[in-house]
This record gives sequence, structure tokens and C-alpha cells, in this order.
Amino acid sequence: MQLKMKYFANGLRALSDTKIVMDTNTFLRALAEVTGYVEALNTIKKFRHIIIASKEIVKEYEGRAKIFGTRYMLNLRIIELKNSSKLEIIKRSRIQGKLHNLNLRRMPSHKRDSKFVILAAVECAKYILSKDHHLLDLHPYHFDDNHVDILEPLAYVEEQVGST
Repeated sequence: MQLKMKYFANGLRALSDTKIVMDTNTFLRALAEVTGYVEALNTIKKFRHIIIASKEIVKEYEGRAKIFGTRYMLNLRIIELKNSSKLEIIKRSRIQGKLHNLNLRRMPSHKRDSKFVILAAVECAKYILSKDHHLLDLHPYHFDDNHVDILEPLAYVEEQVGST
């Protein structure tokens, strides 16, 4: 079995991590340490899991944080996650380069949620964490020969704790 190695900006190497996409509300609430969300972030930090986000998704995070006056806190937490190799920002060109090879059959009924599904499929994420029923209704999301589990944050935590 060949293991993929990944190099992060801080020079650390990691084995192929379990990739997780978090929708905007889930990510911001986890960073704000809201009960029911922060447990998912703590689980990601504990295991060999990594949050992935596109630049488009990060802009949405920032826009929502700006509305609530927490953009500064968000930027600090994003830097902290990137420096600890728990967040990877995916470039648009990488997404576009892989997207044309995928057969994405179903998309969320809200078009604005499509970016989470597309990123998860393109990057072969194992999970999308959300409490948005437009995303949860797609669980499990099948594409090509793969699938993504779309779970509420606490269901993800329970699954991880149960598998140890």
C-alpha cells in the first residue's frame, strides 16, 4: 500500500489525512466554541483529519464573520488552523482542473450550497459537516465510485469516538 505524503506551508509532512468540508455556519460556530459544533473541531484536531476549504468558501466565511463583527477573530483562528496543518485552502484552478472529470449527479436544492459538495467531491473528502437540511438531504452523496458522508457535527464526533 502506497501512502500519500503531503507537505504543508510550515514544512510538516502528514500522511493522507481524512478531508472534511464544513459549511459556513458549522465552521463559524465551531470557531466560536458553540456547543454542538466545537466538539467536531476538537475531534478534527485530535485525529488525522483536516478541514479543506476553497478560496470561495473562505470568502463566504469572512463575509459572514464581518456581519457579526468577528472577522478579526476568524482570521486569527484560520491562521492557527493553517499553522497546525488542520486547514488547507484549495485554489480555484485545482478545483476547476479536477471538476470536469467527475459525474456529479445530484446537487443541493440551494445553489449556494453547491460549492461545498463540489469541493468535497473534487478533493475526495470523507465528510461534509452541516446542519443545513439542503445538504443533509443528500447524505450519503454518491459520485463516480466514491461517496461523501454528510453529517451533523455531533454525528461526526460520535462516529469518530465509536471507531476508536
